[in-house]
Amino acid sequence: MMTNKRIVILLLSFIGLYLLLSPLVNVIRDRYLAQEVYEVEEGQISSSAENQQSGKNDNKNKITEPPYEDGDIIGQLIIHKLGLEIPIVEGVLQKDLQNAVGHLVETAYPNEGGNIVIAGFRTTDSGPLFNKLTRLEVKDQVEIIDFQQTYIYEVTNICIIDKDEQEDLLDEINEQLALVTSTCDGAGRIVVIANKEER
Repeated sequence: MMTNKRIVILLLSFIGLYLLLSPLVNVIRDRYLAQEVYEVEEGQISSSAENQQSGKNDNKNKITEPPYEDGDIIGQLIIHKLGLEIPIVEGVLQKDLQNAVGHLVETAYPNEGGNIVIAGFRTTDSGPLFNKLTRLEVKDQVEIIDFQQTYIYEVTNICIIDKDEQEDLLDEINEQLALVTSTCDGAGRIVVIANKEER
């Protein structure tokens, strides 16, 4: 009989203890859940702020409209054969050509109907840029996208000239594009000439 009495006392003690501690457990659980909700909301606010900041940074990568200043992204150069899709910036300042190729300011823009020169490094700390230009062949296509449309050029000539040569490789009859980079040893220039295709 004594053991049954002990079991009942133990059972009543546990029930009493449960009733006493239950509100405390609920308070602790509510605080824990509130902390989780706070962290989730804080993460969403932080994520939203990052997205807004990212949106501001994305504007830096958008193609701008004229008039251009040095370093403005004026278009995108695409050479499918080389797997190259790279921004074109205004000017050829070294700091701007780390992740892009540069439009020679004295030359035309695609929508102007003149000759265009785009220069770039073979490679930079960011990776390869114009290092595969010599893999292009006559009839390969090069695309330039600006704020208005896509322009397609067909390669007509690939040559290497001395870096001091001032020879005019572009004719004035056709709308031509010249892609220029240095040779491996830096003594010469690789030049790819392409004619604009009529649409």
